[in-house]
Amino acid sequence: MSAFTSANIDKILALKPDLVLTLSDLQAEIVAELIRRGLTVHASNQRTLAGTLDMIRMLGAMVDAGARADELITTLEAGLAKARAWAEGLMRRPRVFFEERDDPLISGIGWVSELIEIAGGIDVFTDRRHQGSAKNSRMVRLVNQCRTEIFPLPGELLRGPCARFGT
Repeated sequence: MSAFTSANIDKILALKPDLVLTLSDLQAEIVAELIRRGLTVHASNQRTLAGTLDMIRMLGAMVDAGARADELITTLEAGLAKARAWAEGLMRRPRVFFEERDDPLISGIGWVSELIEIAGGIDVFTDRRHQGSAKNSRMVRLVNQCRTEIFPLPGELLRGPCARFGT
């Protein structure tokens, strides 16, 4: 019915949802069409862990589940603290390149970079964690350089679930 950057609007309409949630500026065209078709849409664009936790809190308030949202946030924060503590014991901090998507090309945004660091890694693109556009030609060049020079062997790249393997 829906992928990250495409959606079957008619199938969504057939569900008659009370609320549609989206989570990226890359979905702006989908959001606009859903609104034009009369649906209530909440679009978020969180790019950091703090922003994600804020979104959970906001969504909890929107659906009268604030207490459950707070419980979830507490659980998530405890997990992050546990991961930080574990990572402190690492003898070596691996360099990590995370390719979230290959079309459009997205190297992991802020929250990905934060998670890499929390888990004890070094994000090779940490200086790009606040990159505003997924379709940035400089980023494309940097990612292609990363694919061929920094991590030239298959298996050295950490690729997200939306990236195509074998490219």
